[in-house]
Amino acid sequence: LVAVHEDGMRLITDTVVATLSRTEGKPPWDRLEVACVAHLSVLLKGGDRLKAVMRNVPLKSHPSRDHITELRDAYEAIFARLLGDLALPRGTDRHALRLMLLGAMNWSFTWYRDGAETPEYIARKFLAMLRTRLDIGA
Repeated sequence: LVAVHEDGMRLITDTVVATLSRTEGKPPWDRLEVACVAHLSVLLKGGDRLKAVMRNVPLKSHPSRDHITELRDAYEAIFARLLGDLALPRGTDRHALRLMLLGAMNWSFTWYRDGAETPEYIARKFLAMLRTRLDIGA
């Protein structure tokens, strides 16, 4: 299970980081969109190992739990930085926003059906709804 987590987290992290490296100088919302598209593309097209990473986290008492938590925290820090770059309304809880966005994306594998909508479409739809709700336009 630890090896599957390491492999899955490496794949999704490397993909998002590589994709973001090609967006230097782009507006913050565009960078966040690119990261979300990359995240969902890997998650929804990356096979069972990514689904295992999303579903199976060892119990708190398991010795590998801390290591897996560190991997996830390092990955989530990418999104924390991206959200930190956004001009958001005063008082926006960026921590809760990150949890909500990643939670929505990470749960999509439970309802996603290949061919109905693309990962790109889903990511852009999520962000469009988020931007509209934050009253900052699309």
